[in-house]
Amino acid sequence: MKDEIYKTCLRDLIPLIAEDALEAKEDSRKYPTDFNKGRMMGYFEVLSTVKNQINPFNIGEKDIGLDKINIDEYL
Repeated sequence: MKDEIYKTCLRDLIPLIAEDALEAKEDSRKYPTDFNKGRMMGYFEVLSTVKNQINPFNIGEKDIGLDKINIDEYL
């Protein structure tokens, strides 16, 4: 039961983080300041870390909606 709560939480958060990541990417292209570039990289790092860390916990990308996200497009 608790596992499903965590998966549901991640399934809700991943699209929100991805949306923010795309916004950060756009801001970085429009206004290429160090802050905006760092913000974009930060979101990329978060998504990349989640993708790399779910395997040891037996969580599939599909379980949390990460299968629909191409992380490289956030750079």
